[in-house]
Amino acid sequence: ALGGPIDWSAFEISPTTIVFGIVIGTLLGGGQEEFGWRGFTQPELQERYGAFRAAVVVGVFWGLWHLPQFLPGGFRADWGPLMVGSYFVGIVGFSVLLAWVFNGSGGSAWLAMVMHGADNATQGRLPIDLSVVAPDGVLLPSRLVTINIPHALLTWLVALIVVGVVGTALY
Repeated sequence: ALGGPIDWSAFEISPTTIVFGIVIGTLLGGGQEEFGWRGFTQPELQERYGAFRAAVVVGVFWGLWHLPQFLPGGFRADWGPLMVGSYFVGIVGFSVLLAWVFNGSGGSAWLAMVMHGADNATQGRLPIDLSVVAPDGVLLPSRLVTINIPHALLTWLVALIVVGVVGTALY
């Protein structure tokens, strides 16, 4: 129910662990990419193409940057085309949100880093029965329906709401 206490056991992770994960994710695990994506590439492209288009282009390249993790030997090599596609769609939407945070903060790559770190720290931490989507540690296609596609759609929904409220200048 809304307004009641949170049952953290459903998330299989404590709030302290999430905060620690955000700090580590920001400083060591992906967040530092934002110096390049938002700190350099976003401003360069948005001068010429505008913030929204630049964010989409940065998102496409950011998605391609992550492609090796889906290739044989990568830690997500077991993901099928639909899962990779939904990840890619989600990352482009997340790029729009990061551009909004970056521009709205006056160009702070640090805030984009924290947001990226928070996303990395909380991935897969939804209160979903893992015995159903990953029995014996094997990822089932149901993850696609319960996590990947909803995450991509929700990310784009929020991104489009932001664009609807603040416009394509993203600040």
